[in-house]
Amino acid sequence: MIEVEIKLKINNKAEIEATLIEQGFKKATTSKEIDQYFNGARRDLRDTDEALRIRKTTRDDGSCIIADGSPDDELITLTYKGPKLDDVSMSRKEVQVNVSDYDGMVETLTALGYKPVMTVSKTRVEYFSEEMCACLDEVEGLGSFIELEIIVDSETDRQGALDKIENELVALGYSMADTTTTSYLSMLEQRMNSDDEQITRIKEMEIAYDKVSCAVNALDDATEQYVKVLPYLQKLLSYYVSELWQDDFADDEAGKFPADLKRGVLSEDGVYDLLMKHKALFEKIEKLKSKKDEE
Repeated sequence: MIEVEIKLKINNKAEIEATLIEQGFKKATTSKEIDQYFNGARRDLRDTDEALRIRKTTRDDGSCIIADGSPDDELITLTYKGPKLDDVSMSRKEVQVNVSDYDGMVETLTALGYKPVMTVSKTRVEYFSEEMCACLDEVEGLGSFIELEIIVDSETDRQGALDKIENELVALGYSMADTTTTSYLSMLEQRMNSDDEQITRIKEMEIAYDKVSCAVNALDDATEQYVKVLPYLQKLLSYYVSELWQDDFADDEAGKFPADLKRGVLSEDGVYDLLMKHKALFEKIEKLKSKKDEE
């Protein structure tokens, strides 16, 4: 069995439904599909463009979708899909079997070396014509899509089926250029990888935000303190260049002051270094201001 299929993202679901009905399609079922995909330990199915999944299907209204041996409220199918048969569609060889024991099948696949990789959940509304199925999908995390599908028995019938699908696509107001050959699984994996990149970027930017916030807040506090000491700075500068400082310095050198008197201000290098540091700080601020103005 070959599944000849195209898929595209849509944003006009109601219009498409109306057009399908005009084209003779009949609405069949609305169902919820949960697809658990698997990958091989010895063979990466992503590399070989294959797919292996277990699907649980339940109707939206809770009524039965019956398969021999399956529970009354759900259909369980195991599906293998081969590599795409061309570059313009989702056409693949497909093998599908009904199973009755979901957990047992998962255990069997796991024992054979297959590992669950991702779950794809969607609500599907199916429309049928005499030979074509149109599926309107609402995929969790991705949005709205339409799939047009014809099942053929042999490769010789594939191109004819694809031509019929393309004609229907045009009737819906689209073309093959609007379709995608990326599976829902791959779309979600790409979305997840993109989300991981976003999270990494946000974490890096959060570190930068914290560092800048800390520095800006510290600078703001320091600026406020600096404004408060400006009168003291002016007073110190006036004292340092005056004869009073010269007299005090000479008397200190002569040992006239008590030994326990704090007198760092009489350290010639100390006051000079402080004033030079103050001057250098202003020059740095001016350079930063000039650089900002140039930007």
